[in-house]
Amino acid sequence: MIDYIKIRDLEDYTFKRSTLIAIPDLQLFLSMNERITGQQVFFSIVKEALKKFEFYYPLFLMPAIYILPDNKRSFKFVNNFKECMNGTAGLTTDDIILIPKSVLGVSVSPDAASGTLMRSFRYQSPKIFDFWYSPSRYWVHELCNHPVIEEYDELSGDYTDRCGIYYFTWNEDSSFYAFLDQVYVELCRYLLNMKKNLALDNMPIDIFNGIEEDFSNVNSALENHYSQSYNRAIWLR
Repeated sequence: MIDYIKIRDLEDYTFKRSTLIAIPDLQLFLSMNERITGQQVFFSIVKEALKKFEFYYPLFLMPAIYILPDNKRSFKFVNNFKECMNGTAGLTTDDIILIPKSVLGVSVSPDAASGTLMRSFRYQSPKIFDFWYSPSRYWVHELCNHPVIEEYDELSGDYTDRCGIYYFTWNEDSSFYAFLDQVYVELCRYLLNMKKNLALDNMPIDIFNGIEEDFSNVNSALENHYSQSYNRAIWLR
């Protein structure tokens, strides 16, 4: 079973932020475009937040993959996340392969220390080149994007239980709170852009006034957090 965050839970947490509670039926407000639902809008906001978050905090995985190089000593990663989640052709979550953003190295054991990683190859997504090691099962030390499932109930339009961000859990780590803040910032950005372009019937515009200051404060603190995290990462190299 893969840990994951349900989009439904993430929406519930975000909508309860103090500056957003005052907005009546925020979900309905996000649904103002007849061609897209509020759930779809919020999911797109989450994906934008995740993309910015992953620039500083990519997902680290170490899957065991049988690497059989072709006659040019290359190997191509093929994303099979959806097939594994759907059980296609008997695949399970143990068989998941993602396309890495970066490959740090490979090892013949999951317990290998970073100093013993085999790195004598090139990686250009989605292929490894110049892989002169013997065909075998290797543990690939890789940085990836979190896979997501975007799925809605056909009748209600609400998120399904599978709809979420995978290899991610609710926790007390500062990086996770940075992600929650990033979702909030992107939602505020969306609302403030909507405020500039719309005159809302039966909804006073001034209910958004508290958002602008909080957006500025949270966004500034978030950029500072990212900057410190990035500097620490460089120091550790």
